[in-house]
Amino acid sequence: MASFQSVTPPKPVARPEDRIKILVEKANDVSADDAIPIRRYWQSAKQLLRMANVYLDERDFEKCFILYMKLYIEKLPKHHEYKQADPIEKTSIKNTCTKIFPLAEEVKLKIKANYEQEYQTYLNQKKEYDEMVKNLQIIQKQKLENKKKEQTDSFVANLQLELDKKKRELAENKAKSSLSEFRNVHDDNIKDGENLNDIVSGDDEDEDDESITNSSSSLISSPNLSTIEPINKPQIDRSKKPLLETLGTDQLSQMIVPFKAITDRFVALARANTNRNIETCAILAGQLSQNRFTITHLLVPKQSGTSDSCSATNEEELIIEQERLQLITVGWIHTHPTQRSFLSSVDLHTHAPYQKMLPEAIAIVVAPTSNEICIYSLTDHGLDYILQCRQTGFHPHPNELSLYGEASHIRIDNNLPIVVVDYR
Repeated sequence: MASFQSVTPPKPVARPEDRIKILVEKANDVSADDAIPIRRYWQSAKQLLRMANVYLDERDFEKCFILYMKLYIEKLPKHHEYKQADPIEKTSIKNTCTKIFPLAEEVKLKIKANYEQEYQTYLNQKKEYDEMVKNLQIIQKQKLENKKKEQTDSFVANLQLELDKKKRELAENKAKSSLSEFRNVHDDNIKDGENLNDIVSGDDEDEDDESITNSSSSLISSPNLSTIEPINKPQIDRSKKPLLETLGTDQLSQMIVPFKAITDRFVALARANTNRNIETCAILAGQLSQNRFTITHLLVPKQSGTSDSCSATNEEELIIEQERLQLITVGWIHTHPTQRSFLSSVDLHTHAPYQKMLPEAIAIVVAPTSNEICIYSLTDHGLDYILQCRQTGFHPHPNELSLYGEASHIRIDNNLPIVVVDYR
């Protein structure tokens, strides 16, 4: 027989219309930040489309829908560079979106159908659960009543046994006492005209019975019904009830990093610059599959650097190569020739656009002289703060340690290779 402890309530599922509403709101939660060059948005739109198509092929419709809807077409005209942007890029993005939006609606219908099926399954499971709980309550109530009756019957039976025992003992004691008294006063009683019946029969018999009852009651306690387990329906903490089934869209996808291959190759190709106290940088690119990013390529652009900064000088060449190889930009890597591994204010501003375009984007900082290599990402607060900061060059940020930290969504796999493309 099942018990309340073995009955688990079904995981709550929100109504399909509520889930769709949240999904659409998340998909529309985009903005064209003037701090990010508009060319980065063109590149990001192409990457979003590639990622969305991967999710579509893998039937991850929620992520596919969100990415289709995030192609920035409605927000980009508000960017301060939009009017001066390349007309060819504008037309290309508009044409792409014209084709994508009907597809996004089809995906939305699939999502809605899935939500409706999941919700109906939940309702069926909840109905079964409620019926099971109701039946268990009836069974437990009957058990409680039976237990009360057993305790009451046992109490009455024990009390009767004790009463009978006391009566027998009292009768025996009284008979012995009467016989002794009879022998002592036999002669006097005969003279006074008393007879044996007056001696043996007593008027206090009722009082004796009452004494027996009181005495027995003090020896036998009444049943303790408070110890019987009450009927309780399983308690559910409603404060922890989710609004909807986890969409998986608020959580970062895992980033698989061939750490040793990347750092060994990068340290080697940066050594000449490191010896001259000049920073070196490169782009981390990879593929998306099964909701995981895997870094596959290390792209080293033509660049200019100083002791504390580095910037690419041929971004267009990199973009063309990434489109040809169908790669996704997942972050960047650079050296600190004489300093420790950390993100400077300039580094934070460099990394923010990467993470704005792709929340999973990482920054690897290699510090050869201190033998430190760390993988960083901005916190949610840090990303918002840096994108709103309009200062340039090296400058202080309040509570800078709260702006970034070591990335927690990565998985190191040193068995994977890395392809290095050096454009210098």
